[in-house]
Amino acid sequence: MNADSGRRDFLKTTTLGAAAAYVGAHSTHTLEAADKSRIVRIRDTRMLDSAGKVDRAAVKPAIVQALTELTGTDSVKDAWMKVFPELKSTDVVGFKVNCINRYLPAHPGVAIPLAESLVEALDVNPNNIIIWDRTARELSRSGYELNKSDKGIRVMGTKEDSEYDSGRNIIVNDGVTVRPSRILSGMCTYLVNIPVLKDHGIAGVTFSMKNHYGSIDNPRACHRGNCNPYLPNLNSDTLVREKTKLIFGDAIQGIYDGGPHGSPQWAQNELIAGFDTVACDYSAMILIDKKRKEMGLPFIAAKAGYINDAAEKGLGTNDINKIDMRLIERG
Repeated sequence: MNADSGRRDFLKTTTLGAAAAYVGAHSTHTLEAADKSRIVRIRDTRMLDSAGKVDRAAVKPAIVQALTELTGTDSVKDAWMKVFPELKSTDVVGFKVNCINRYLPAHPGVAIPLAESLVEALDVNPNNIIIWDRTARELSRSGYELNKSDKGIRVMGTKEDSEYDSGRNIIVNDGVTVRPSRILSGMCTYLVNIPVLKDHGIAGVTFSMKNHYGSIDNPRACHRGNCNPYLPNLNSDTLVREKTKLIFGDAIQGIYDGGPHGSPQWAQNELIAGFDTVACDYSAMILIDKKRKEMGLPFIAAKAGYINDAAEKGLGTNDINKIDMRLIERG
């Protein structure tokens, strides 16, 4: 990186810090570790073509740069080895996408190249990769090619292909339990979370933590109190917390008002990578509120109290001073 590009990256990073200030970095809850939580944002306008479609040729190098910058490595192979240092040939890695909104799902042009990157870098059996969400129907209408065979990357929906685990309950609030997808509980050794950048009328933000409402059988029971404490409790469960090894957000397009449904409202042109689910959701909130400020809309931060409570539970940090935000402009 030359001096001019480094200066641009620094200026962009400090701009996010200013955005955090006007939204209100109200929490001082942080990780116990001395190191900051690294969040990497790769911005590249070429990831969307002139027709508004995702260009995989532009996405692939952005994926590589996000992974290597996040892990502090020089190659995509070394990056994946840091993400999965103990990966065995029998392990299955699930890529949890979000396809509830047919107009703005986790793009196949992001999820598939990301999964293929792992396969190629670590010589993983493609059949040991499962791209999944709550229904096969939603996956299919979002552009994913379903595959339950013993060849190639599998693409599956819980309701049609797996069902929910009747032997495993997750307590999400007093007297409220949900059952996880069997894909999560019984089929996947590890998990990569691929959320989409959207606001939410109840929770304020739907990004990495709320993506797991697509991992359980009864998300409708988890929306009171702005989805709090349901979201922190769900993401504290060992199935989610211990299996999740990477969050890789699709922020190429976003919704800032009226989400999670509806058509894309702006092109953020970014991929967002991190290991800290709280820092990822906090960063998504900042981007959405920055856009809402531009459009003369009130902030959503007040609704998104689950982010602060998740920090209190030790799931990560929403203290901007403890987040190592790295924005890289590619084009």
